[in-house]
Amino acid sequence: ILESLKENKRALIKGTAGTGKTVLATEKARQLAELGFQTLFVCFNKPLSVEIEKKLSAFEVTVKTFHQFCLDFIEEADLTGEIEDLPKDDEYWRETLPLYLEEAADKLNFKFGAIVVDEGQDFHEHWFDSLQTVLDKDEGGQFYIFADESQNIYKRSNNLEESNLVTFTLSHNVRNTEEIAEKVEKPEPKELSE
Repeated sequence: ILESLKENKRALIKGTAGTGKTVLATEKARQLAELGFQTLFVCFNKPLSVEIEKKLSAFEVTVKTFHQFCLDFIEEADLTGEIEDLPKDDEYWRETLPLYLEEAADKLNFKFGAIVVDEGQDFHEHWFDSLQTVLDKDEGGQFYIFADESQNIYKRSNNLEESNLVTFTLSHNVRNTEEIAEKVEKPEPKELSE
């Protein structure tokens, strides 16, 4: 997969739990940084971002959760005053921060040559659009999304399958036992109890 990604600047890499998505995403970010690209690694949950930041600490990779990246970029663009009094409700996290990220990107003269998204199933579709406003298409323009729709616990519609990204599928479970892999790949519907 990593060799194939060298030939594809924009790709979706999908696979079920245990197929190595995060390992590959981390390695791809490291490779991009070593090639000299300003690289952003962005994911959804904070514990994962902390873990990846430790793993990539020796490399020039910015590692953030999506929302922390939005907040940091908005602050850098001196736009925090416009959002600080807004209620921190669902709309704030879903719509407001991504919109202000785009505004901050217009204001700042800084872009990344490569963006690696892990946990892509937890992103709304327009978050990918917002991230691409900080992608320098002249200096690399590499954009990779690693995702597992069966782990879409927030039930977000992001149309990853309909994106115009080259798609690679990881099918070999390298982390879990065969029994766990089968259970995770095809979860059984829960029975309702009285």
